[in-house]
Amino acid sequence: MNKILLFCTILILVSCSKENRIERKLEGNWLATKVRVEDGEGFVYNDTIPKGQLSFDSQNKLVSGKIKFNYSTITLSSIEDSLTLNEFEYQLNAEESGFYADSSGVGYNFRILSLTNNDLQIEYYDLQKYQLKRFILVKN
Repeated sequence: MNKILLFCTILILVSCSKENRIERKLEGNWLATKVRVEDGEGFVYNDTIPKGQLSFDSQNKLVSGKIKFNYSTITLSSIEDSLTLNEFEYQLNAEESGFYADSSGVGYNFRILSLTNNDLQIEYYDLQKYQLKRFILVKN
């Protein structure tokens, strides 16, 4: 019984420290450097000059910002799109390496693909447009 209790305590401490490390790394402003969009048919489109940034406030658990991006489809039509998060509350999920951002019933389930002190890659699936959108950001 004591071994089980000790194991559970260690597991909780490790989980909390992992979330704290992620929170510390996310804190601050992140400038978008590339956006990758994969449509429902598997075609991939890139924008290497997106405009905007995301800001994480780990104390208040808020993420804000806007990223505008453009890409050309196979038919050469130009598509303008954006990701806008105005003071969305976020909840980390360290086990699944991601976070959920929500505001007034609008929510995004982001997956963290990579996170260092200076680089961040996140993605989410846009159900309305049937697209997987990946954002590559650098610390500003």
